Amino acid sequence: MPKWRSSSSSDLPLGTPVPPVPAGSLPASDPVLQGLTPALRRIAICLQYDGAAFHGWQRQTSLSSVQETLEGAIESLDPHRPIRAVAAGRTDTGVHAAGQVVHFDTAGPIPPDRWARALNGRLPTCVRVLAASEVPSDWHACFSATYRRYRYTIYNARTPNLFLAPWCWHRYQLQLAEGLMEDVLADLVGEHDFSAFQRAGSRRSHARTTIQAVKIRRDGDLVVTAWARRLPARWKAPKSCSPLSSRSAAAMRPSSRRTL
Repeated sequence: MPKWRSSSSSDLPLGTPVPPVPAGSLPASDPVLQGLTPALRRIAICLQYDGAAFHGWQRQTSLSSVQETLEGAIESLDPHRPIRAVAAGRTDTGVHAAGQVVHFDTAGPIPPDRWARALNGRLPTCVRVLAASEVPSDWHACFSATYRRYRYTIYNARTPNLFLAPWCWHRYQLQLAEGLMEDVLADLVGEHDFSAFQRAGSRRSHARTTIQAVKIRRDGDLVVTAWARRLPARWKAPKSCSPLSSRSAAAMRPSSRRTL
C-alpha cells in the first residue's frame, strides 16, 4: 500500500494539491471511513401517479420516466449518494399506478414518516407519495411482493366523458354484458403458461403465472375489471402496500400480511 506522509497545512506550499487516497487502500473497518460513512436506511413508499406524462416507470435515455423523476426528488433531499429507486413492477407508457410500492436506500436525516410530505413538495403534481415507512435492509419492493393487482376500466356509453377519458377505454359500439365476460374470464383463474405474451428473446426461465382472482363489476356506464396475480415467494419478508394508511409503519413490517 502506498505510504502518504502526514502533513499539516504548513508543510506544503499554498496551492499544492494533496494526493488522493487510492481506492481500496483503507479497509471498511478503518475509523476514518466509519466516521465519514453515514448509515443507510431502507425506505419503502407507496406511490401514485398519472402515467400520461411518462414513458413508463423505467429510466430511459431522452424520455421522461417515473423512476427518473422520483430519483431526482429523492436526491434533492439526500445528496449523500446516487439514489436508485426500485419498484415492485414496471409500468408501460401511459399506464397509471394507484399504489405502486417502491424502495430506496438513504443516508439522510429525514425521519421515515416525513418522507411522503418532503417528496410531495418536490414532485410534479402528477406524482404523489401516499405513505412512507422504514423497512429492514433485506426487504425488497419487487422480490418481497406476494401478489400484484391490475385494474382495467371501460366507459361503456355512446358519448365519451371528458373527465373520465384519461383513465378509461371508451367502448361504445355495444352494451357490454359484464356477467358473460366474468363467466369467460373465470377460466383464467389458476396457473397458466403465458409464453405467447412474452417478448422474443426473453431470458425468463418460464412464463407460468398464477391468477388468483378475476372480478368484473358495472357502476353505471363504467365496467371495471380487476385481477390479482400471485408471485413466487423469493424473500422471507412479504410485500405490503394497499395503499398505505396512517398505520403504514405497521403494515410494512415483515410480520404483517397486509398488502399494498
